[in-house]
Amino acid sequence: MKFQLPNKRTLVQFAVLCVVISACNVADEEKEREFLVDNFVIKFTDDIIQMDTPTDTAGVGSFTENADHLRIYFSSLDDKLMITRYLPDFNPSDTLRVNAAGDTVRQSNMALIFKFDLSKFVSFPDLVQKAEEEPLIDWVDPPYEISLD
Repeated sequence: MKFQLPNKRTLVQFAVLCVVISACNVADEEKEREFLVDNFVIKFTDDIIQMDTPTDTAGVGSFTENADHLRIYFSSLDDKLMITRYLPDFNPSDTLRVNAAGDTVRQSNMALIFKFDLSKFVSFPDLVQKAEEEPLIDWVDPPYEISLD
């Protein structure tokens, strides 16, 4: 039995298709890298931001001494950033709850969640990478837009 190669036209069409698929994959990767945000929500693992309770806002200088490296990092992103409590009415003592089975469980401390507003755009994938490397950061989320349409 002889093996017959497809004609040249079929080979060229296949090669063009492969190039187009590769270009689409590269474009998708570029799009992910270009995801820019001017605000985001971040949850810390510890109480590292000092904030006046009546205003619930602070600047980049509000990080405690043990988080000075984070102050330097966020300062390099934008020294004019504003930090606000995401849930200003949350009481840290409200983390203990009784579930439906009657067990006492500890919920996440929502007082450690903050919204960061920047005066310029920054790369969100870079923020995620920093959060993954940093033990004081639990998670970081992009801004959400909820539409009822």
